[in-house]
Amino acid sequence: MRRKFALLALVLLAGCDGYYGYEGRILAVDGKPIPGASVHFSKTISGKTWAADCTSDANGRYALGLVGSPFGKEPYTLTVSKNGFKTYTEAMKISSNAPRPKDISLERDDGQ
Repeated sequence: MRRKFALLALVLLAGCDGYYGYEGRILAVDGKPIPGASVHFSKTISGKTWAADCTSDANGRYALGLVGSPFGKEPYTLTVSKNGFKTYTEAMKISSNAPRPKDISLERDDGQ
């Protein structure tokens, strides 16, 4: 019974304004997919943090979502990292009509 209730609650929350999802691909500058990249999306307001993490698959695809996170003036921080590549960081303001697909290109890190 608890499992059914939890599933119903998740479905209802996914349809409300408090759910934000992003998906896309992590690619090298040459367009090749980067598997195993860490993707982190977070925002902190008054000591409370909303965050989601995932890892890109063999085709470089990632998908993550936040439930109950607020709109607002404060941006979210999107960070993508992978050994051998420079870390990508972007401050993102999101709204209900924000574009959801986001492909990200990582530059190789020469270690200099």
